[in-house]
Amino acid sequence: NINVEDLVKRLTAQTDEIERKAQDAAEGVLTVSGKALYQAVHLADIQFDDVNYTIKNNALQMQAVDPSHTSMLQLRVGDGDIEDIHSTSDSMMGVRKLKDISKESKKHNKKHTDMITITENEEKLMIATPFGVRTVTSFKGQKPPKLPELEPKFVYEADYTDLSSALKACNMVGDLFTMKGIEDKELELSVQGSTDSVKATVGGTHLKSSPNPIISHYSGHYMKLFQRIPKDFSVKVSFSDNYPLTVEFEGVIADTPVKGVFLLAPRVDPGE
Repeated sequence: NINVEDLVKRLTAQTDEIERKAQDAAEGVLTVSGKALYQAVHLADIQFDDVNYTIKNNALQMQAVDPSHTSMLQLRVGDGDIEDIHSTSDSMMGVRKLKDISKESKKHNKKHTDMITITENEEKLMIATPFGVRTVTSFKGQKPPKLPELEPKFVYEADYTDLSSALKACNMVGDLFTMKGIEDKELELSVQGSTDSVKATVGGTHLKSSPNPIISHYSGHYMKLFQRIPKDFSVKVSFSDNYPLTVEFEGVIADTPVKGVFLLAPRVDPGE
């Protein structure tokens, strides 16, 4: 006869021992709610397949560049400032694996309140969840590019709902949208299609502006990530004429700070 209760205790004890030994030798450990991990990874996986990562001070930081080198994302799950991992991390992993693991945790607990512990040991990630322990082997890739130092002429703390709605409206008409910022006026997004056009304004607060219009053009295709940012996050938009767009966002998911920086290259007409 099998004593089910005794069997569960022995299996649990073994898992705890494996996790304890790994954490003792770990390079980095992160304990985070499954909900926070899932929603953070959900931001990245719409546009990026693989990410450089590092775990430090109980925070996971990821950095990724899309295959066309048009957009770039830095994402931090856990407290602390976003750091430059250019010189420290060539470890990479597939975003889909993290998402699948956190998604499975959600199936185990619909409220998604269970905690997940990720332990980094060289090229191995040991991910302990309520339904088991999974070891993921990372791979070595190129080190992520250094985040460029930009000095935008227009910086705007934007209303997320307005900005999200404006992007959706623009995408309904065409992919290439114009972003226009001018002192004492709301941020403006517009698209001129072959037959239709749209113009939308975005409420917010000027942090830096110019009396002369600041205008740049971007592809709406790469802004799909933005639609996944939680609605209660703060969002800051920065750009200059024909200049990369920077979108900084931060908030709290299940008591866990999450913040990110998204950069998008401008679409410049050779004639300009």
